[in-house]
Amino acid sequence: GDEKVEHEFSWDKSWWGGKEWLIWAVACPIPSVLIFINGFLGQDLFCALIYMAFLLPLDVIAYYYDVYAYNESEDEFLFFLFIFATLDFLLCICMLPAYASWSVRNEEKSRAAAPGPDGGYGATGFGGFQAFQGNGQSTGYGQRTANTQMV
Repeated sequence: GDEKVEHEFSWDKSWWGGKEWLIWAVACPIPSVLIFINGFLGQDLFCALIYMAFLLPLDVIAYYYDVYAYNESEDEFLFFLFIFATLDFLLCICMLPAYASWSVRNEEKSRAAAPGPDGGYGATGFGGFQAFQGNGQSTGYGQRTANTQMV
């Protein structure tokens, strides 16, 4: 009664049950999507696409060849589920610094592209270097003082 039924490799997965779909989803497409998002936020779109160029074929191979479809026991299923769910959780945690990095980069880009109070565009976001500020008063930049060193 406990014989393992072997199926031919094919795209037809009508014989998969809920466990097989769950393990495959948690082990293949979910981590791939998380790694893609992490790569996009941490580096850029090109880097994320390179990750997908490696991960997508692995997901397809795992699907076609039923890599996670033959669980010998309930313990093996729970073990795989725990391992892959932990991996997914850790990938989600890794997205926090990647998202922070992405936010800082976007903030710097928008600040550099925003016009400053004087209408100019500059690296500081406030019109770039401004030698004179205030009510026509000089900042003293470029004037000799007692502390000026001549080179």
